[in-house]
Amino acid sequence: MGNGNRSNAGFSVIEVLIAAGIFLIIAVGLLPLFVQSIRNNLSGREATDVSNMGKSRLEEYFQLPFDSARLDVPDGQTELVVSDSYNFVAHTWTTTPPIGDYAIWRRSTRVRLFGINDLEEPLDGDTDPSYVHLKEIRVEVAGNRSVGNPLGGRNELVLQMLKAK
Repeated sequence: MGNGNRSNAGFSVIEVLIAAGIFLIIAVGLLPLFVQSIRNNLSGREATDVSNMGKSRLEEYFQLPFDSARLDVPDGQTELVVSDSYNFVAHTWTTTPPIGDYAIWRRSTRVRLFGINDLEEPLDGDTDPSYVHLKEIRVEVAGNRSVGNPLGGRNELVLQMLKAK
């Protein structure tokens, strides 16, 4: 029955080991490309998140009426600063720092008042409202450096706009 012809028997162990070695060398060479792709995707997602967090706050303040109490600078000061942080455990924004510093994003919103005659020096909060013609709204979003990200750094963004009377 058997004719002793081994040429049709399949691959030898040596051939399989050589093929596996070549495959392993190729796979090890491609591994850094996959790691870089993961880093780039995380960085892109972070950039999108930072942009959305900043734009949502800026749009929220832009929709407020010019004389809204949320845009009032306190008497005796030249700016109103509202700071909040995003808690990744509760997935909420809060103005009080979370216990254990679980904030991955920090957002600061600054409002300053200007008169049309002087656009360089902000007006004091107790200035007569008839002299306030512009309100500068500046939103800064930055990643919390104390919360580690093994694949990359944190993005930062500054958005600014002027609201006219």
